[in-house]
Amino acid sequence: MMTNLECTPGEDYDDWAKENKRWKVVPRPYAFKDAVIFLKNWVFGPSKKYKGLAEFVPKSSTINDITPSMKVGFIGDIMRMAKYKLVIDDSIKEFFKDVDYLIGNFEGVITKYKRGAIGSQIHDEGILESLKDLFPPEKTLLCHSNNHAGDFGWQEFQNSYQIVKDHDFMIVGRRDEPTFMLDKKVNVATASFLSDQRCSFISNEHELSSYYNEKAKFNVLYPHWGFELQIYPHPPQVTQAKTFLEKWDLIVGHHAHVPQPISSYPAEKGNKVVAYSLGDFSYGLKWKKYHHYGLIVKMDVGPNKDGIWQTGNLDWQFNHLLFENKKHVRVSITEHYKHLKHIK
Repeated sequence: MMTNLECTPGEDYDDWAKENKRWKVVPRPYAFKDAVIFLKNWVFGPSKKYKGLAEFVPKSSTINDITPSMKVGFIGDIMRMAKYKLVIDDSIKEFFKDVDYLIGNFEGVITKYKRGAIGSQIHDEGILESLKDLFPPEKTLLCHSNNHAGDFGWQEFQNSYQIVKDHDFMIVGRRDEPTFMLDKKVNVATASFLSDQRCSFISNEHELSSYYNEKAKFNVLYPHWGFELQIYPHPPQVTQAKTFLEKWDLIVGHHAHVPQPISSYPAEKGNKVVAYSLGDFSYGLKWKKYHHYGLIVKMDVGPNKDGIWQTGNLDWQFNHLLFENKKHVRVSITEHYKHLKHIK
């Protein structure tokens, strides 16, 4: 399997790198029953069904006693900004100033198309400049395996993928690049469990077992999974997460577009963390008020006294999007999330 550095523009690809001529104008990534639930949440607000099934760890927690070797930060879904520019508040920059790497889910593609299917995620290249203001691009890993990666087909996806690389960001998520190794120690593997359009060119759950790296000190699973606008994960997702933790060292998920619990579970080799969803980090649609919150998190990883790599100290905060004027949206830390008022 190729690494990120072995792929060059213009090379031949396998059969998975192809266009699909049959686009759905109204995409439906969910089965009918789940689609109905999504529409209900979209109208009436995020659901709190299954409350208590997963709980938040404290905002500052020690998961295991380790010797820190690397500090990794995560942000939520990077969504389209439409006519707005994303402004990174100093509170966010301060939170991440001591991390070695930053990881985020880049939802959609950079394209000159003005519109696509309903809900298509169209990015302007300017979003990359905002992200550069947050953290150095050569230390920022952007994931491109998500349900909007296929909104405009293979060629637009590939063009966008190359643009992000040309801005010096690290990148992961094309089907031949499902993983990225940080400092030859931490393997970050991503896979999308759903797609709005037929899409064969992103990493996926069916090949997930091959993404685990036995030679890595620490394996991070970074899945695009779950259900939108659900505050708590569904029981099958919690069961699935615990099964994954039998092998993977850390799970940080995306897709739900609202903050979900960051939980810790005992495992054979110490405690392991699942961040079910970090919600949204950016979004330029003011009327989508339920999508304006997320989580930011950072954590130390390194060996314990027996040399086994684990998660150590972990810190997280809620983030919120504020529409300051007709041109700018500011993302900043906020102490509370109105749908989780009991979380301090």
